[in-house]
Amino acid sequence: MGHAYDATYTTHLLRWTNGVPQDLGTAHTGASGVNTQGDVVGTITTGDDPAGTGWRYHGGEFSPLPGLTAQAESYPSAINADGAVAGVSSLGSITVPVVWSTDGSVRRLALLPGDTSGWANDIDDDGTLVGFSSGASGEHAVRWLPDGTVERLQEVNPAHSSTAVAIRNGSVLGQDIPGIGVTSSLLWRAGATDPEQLSNGTPQAVNARGAVVELTVPDAKLWLTEPDGTVRSLPTDTTPYATGGVTALTDDGVAYGHWNSTPVSWDCRPPVSAP
Repeated sequence: MGHAYDATYTTHLLRWTNGVPQDLGTAHTGASGVNTQGDVVGTITTGDDPAGTGWRYHGGEFSPLPGLTAQAESYPSAINADGAVAGVSSLGSITVPVVWSTDGSVRRLALLPGDTSGWANDIDDDGTLVGFSSGASGEHAVRWLPDGTVERLQEVNPAHSSTAVAIRNGSVLGQDIPGIGVTSSLLWRAGATDPEQLSNGTPQAVNARGAVVELTVPDAKLWLTEPDGTVRSLPTDTTPYATGGVTALTDDGVAYGHWNSTPVSWDCRPPVSAP
C-alpha cells in the first residue's frame, strides 16, 4: 500500500498485489497499514483541518473507524490478518491506545499505572498489540495481551524511554530512546524477557522468523539481520542522508518500502540451488 501523485498533485491511494498497482481513489489517503488479505487502514485529514478520521478498506469498500467519542479523532496504525486494527484515539492533547474489532467497534486499552497517554503501533495475528505507555517517567514499551492486559517490556536501561513499533509471531521490534545520545533498535524475541540491543539507529520491520531491518546511523543505511546473524545490505543511494525506508518484511525475506519517493522492494531471499 502507498500513494502516488497525478499531474495536478492530487494524492491517489495505491495497493499493490503481486507487484501490480491498483488505484483506490483520492477520497481516502494517509494509508498506515495493510494485511495479508489486502485490507488497508489509514487516516483522512481534510484541508487545513489537522483532525484525523480513521478508515478501513475491506471487500472493495471503505468504512470509518470511529474515535472513543463523537468528538475524538482516530488514527489507525496497523491491521492484522483477521481485520482487527491497532491505533489511537485522541481528544485534544491526550492520545489513548485503542483496538478496533472486525465490526468497527473501538475499545480503549489500559495504560501502565500512573500514565496518561499512549499509542498502539502494531497488532499480531493472535491479537497481541504493542506500542508505548507514557507518563511522568517517560515513554515505555508495552505489550497488550489479547485479553487487554498491559505489560511493560523489559528495557536495556530503565532510565531511558522506549517504544515497541512492530510485532510478528511474538517477536517485538522496538527502540531504546535515551534523553541524550543516539537511539538504538531493540528486539524482544518470542518467549524471551530481556531485549537484544541491536544497531544504533531506527527500527524498520520484523518478520515471523525474527529477521529485522534497521536504518543505522550515522551511515543512514538499511540492513537486514537474520536470526542466525547473517547481515544483508539493502542498497539505496550513496548520499549521507536517509533516503530509503522499509515498511514491511515478508517471512521469506522480501522487504517493501521506498527509495527517495519511489516505491521499491528488496529481494533478500537466498538463491535457490539448481537440482
